[in-house]
Amino acid sequence: MNKVLAFGLLLALLSGLMACKPEFEKIRTSGDSELIYKKALEYYQNEQWEKAQMLFELLINSYRGKVKAEDVYFKYAYTHFHMGQYLLANYYFKSFSRTFPNSVHREEADYMQAYSLYKQSPDYRLDQTSTMDAIDAFQQFVETYPHSERVKECNRLIEELRKKLEHKAFEEGYLYYKMGEYQAATISFENLLRDFPESDDVERVRFLIVKANFEFANKSVIGKQKERYEKAVEYAQVFLHKFPKSKYAAQVNSMRSKSLNKIKTLENNGY
Repeated sequence: MNKVLAFGLLLALLSGLMACKPEFEKIRTSGDSELIYKKALEYYQNEQWEKAQMLFELLINSYRGKVKAEDVYFKYAYTHFHMGQYLLANYYFKSFSRTFPNSVHREEADYMQAYSLYKQSPDYRLDQTSTMDAIDAFQQFVETYPHSERVKECNRLIEELRKKLEHKAFEEGYLYYKMGEYQAATISFENLLRDFPESDDVERVRFLIVKANFEFANKSVIGKQKERYEKAVEYAQVFLHKFPKSKYAAQVNSMRSKSLNKIKTLENNGY
């Protein structure tokens, strides 16, 4: 095969490859901002988030300072949200608000940065940093837009997230209790009562505090028992004062009576 023929075949092959180039790649590499914007909108409307995101990303710099820049950036932030990239969505919605403070989409962007953190909030067993960040973001939204129609939803989501934190706090305290770490259980449960005073589990938590302290006294060395039974009695009296008709009242009364008897016996024996 002579060199001219070989070169001709190579050109034909390259031309064929170019002809077969996918439409998306042709658009992406065209350098035509208006075409890229038009196709990005089409992909966005058809929920082809990844392709829309790639094209919007190309336009961010080239449209900087132009009328369409706001629309490009806003939709770009949403593509991250729709693709489940919630931390990035939070970042870009927050950046949108800073970049376009007078935008008609500002309120929605501020809500979405909080909602993105909400979506990032994991199972209660895991680290809850995103949960606490989401609560802070929703509270900031409510303070910034007190008359927004989204306030009711923000408050509902805050309550949902706080329930998750409360659940985690309860399970941590209960785990300490089951492991026989009664002091740690008491501290954990008391923190729960401080952080979630309106909890539906207050009665149960206070019962477990009494039980933890009674068990702690039972399993203590004799020299420590008196002061620890006294603490159990103290917790029992608080419980009975707050919940005199509780389903746990009989058990608490029993632990209180046993603790008082133990204290009396210890005192009689010189402890």
